[in-house]
Parts: sequence; C-alpha cells; structure tokens
Amino acid sequence: MKVITSKDNKEIKLAYKLRNKKTRQQENAFFIEGKKIVEEALKETKLTKKVFLMDDLVDEFRDYILENPQIDWYNIDTNLLNHICTTETPQGIAAIVQKPECSLIDVIEANNIFLLLDQIADPGNLGSIIRTAWAMKVDGVLLTPGNVDPFSPKVVRSTMGGIFKIPVFTNIGIQHLRLLKDKGYTIACTDLRTENDFYNVDFNQSMVVVMGSEASGVSREVKDECQLYFKIPIDEQVDSLNVAIACGIIISETFRQRRNS
Repeated sequence: MKVITSKDNKEIKLAYKLRNKKTRQQENAFFIEGKKIVEEALKETKLTKKVFLMDDLVDEFRDYILENPQIDWYNIDTNLLNHICTTETPQGIAAIVQKPECSLIDVIEANNIFLLLDQIADPGNLGSIIRTAWAMKVDGVLLTPGNVDPFSPKVVRSTMGGIFKIPVFTNIGIQHLRLLKDKGYTIACTDLRTENDFYNVDFNQSMVVVMGSEASGVSREVKDECQLYFKIPIDEQVDSLNVAIACGIIISETFRQRRNS
C-alpha cells in the first residue's frame, strides 16, 4: 500500500476533480465515499480502481486489500480525506470507480420493466429513486438529458450502493423510446388529468414507467410518446407528491403485481 501525504499528489488531485461532471465524463469514472458503498464497489472488482483509506481501517479492509492486488490502495491522513470528500464527517475510506458500462439493447428482454425519469434536478431524489428501483427489482433506470448526473457525489451516496446494482442509462432520447415500443414495450406516464388510477394498470408486461419532476412534470416530447396514462389517487387538498415518494408508490405496485404473477 502506498502512502500519500500531499494534496499535490496526482491521485488526490484526480479524486478532488471528480466532483466535477466534466472530469467524470473525461475519466469515465466517479468518486465514492463511506464504508458501505465502498464495500459494495469492492464486490464489483472490475470497476474499483483506487481506494483511499486511513490507518484505523487498514485491518478491517485487509482481506479486500489482499484479495484485490489489481486495485491501487492508498493510505492517507484525516486532512487529505477531508480534502477529497464532500461530506462533513467522512468515514475513513473513499474510492475512485469506473462507470458501469452497459448497452440498453443488452437488457431489453420480454416482460422487463424500466423506470424513465425526466427532468429530475434534485440529487437526493434521484439517488433515493435509484435505491428504491433496486429494491423493487426494476430492470433499469433510464434518464433523459434533463436529469442531474447520476454519478455526482450526492446522488451516489443517496443510492446506498444501488448505483452498482441496477443499470442506469443516461442521455435517453425519443429514439430510445421508439426502439422500446418497437420491441413491444408499453410507455406509461403519470398524468394528474387522467381518471385512470395506477391500481387499475396491468404492470405485468414489458413496460416503461415515465416519471417527471414535481416542478416541471414530464416534458411534452416525452409525453407524446406515451401510450398509457395513469395517476396516483391522493387527497384533493394535496397538489402533488415528491417524485421520489411517487416513484416508490408506483414501483412497489409493479413489484407486487409481478411477484404474484
């Protein structure tokens, strides 16, 4: 294990720069911090490239260190860890991880269900949705260009490891929705104006569930591609639900139906 003592070290500089979206795109990598998510990343050994940890965690992670000599392991102190991390109280370990590579065409199978998110700007919401989609056995999360970067530090933390467990596809456009329709998928969208409650929808089919932000909703060009519309029935005095909550309600129903089929 190498010891790093200076902020001028190239690995420390890279870890710090990965909080920037442009750097993440250039390096095809992202930064993670915290024991739980680093352990999840270490299970995906082909993705984990560099790990930074403090002295008091070396013994705890010794088996990982010995079993993964292909990973670059660095011992750093509290000051350097605070420098590269974005949380106020880092947990003593962080890592640089390669972005998972997967093509949408590779996961298009009969009876799969995808969640498409349009214009979700809040990192905490997106991270929570990815985590819930993982828990509810959604087959993939599709993101239009208007969404926050799923590999930003706050989104990644909010997924609690889900970013490694479920395929997340960015820059999804109309051409991808049309491809899915050609493959037999139904594009279903939330719409407050419809009378069709989502409890009446048969989710046990090849489907893309489309959700938009609480502020902007689903964009017109995406909505125009949808074939089915539904809503969550709520009290008339409530205007709307937080998008992460709404997603959780809907995909828990998709999970219930598909598990019982």
